[in-house]
Amino acid sequence: MTEKTGDVDAALNDATHWIDQVPEVVAVGRGESDGEPTIDVWVTVAPGPGVLPRRLRGIPVRVRESGGPITAYEEEDDGP
Repeated sequence: MTEKTGDVDAALNDATHWIDQVPEVVAVGRGESDGEPTIDVWVTVAPGPGVLPRRLRGIPVRVRESGGPITAYEEEDDGP
């Protein structure tokens, strides 16, 4: 594992806590911009200034609007 990969994994692990701590955050994930890794954070509405950092463990944080709450649906049973 390279140092950069380790930093991204650690940053992503840290960012997952925002789902419980920041009401606007509905998902976090690994992203990429210009060939460099990012931590992508999906929000229902943009949180206020300073709520989320611009970088986490040296990895840029990108806030992306989800367009509203994310709802999980049960899989349909194709049954016999």
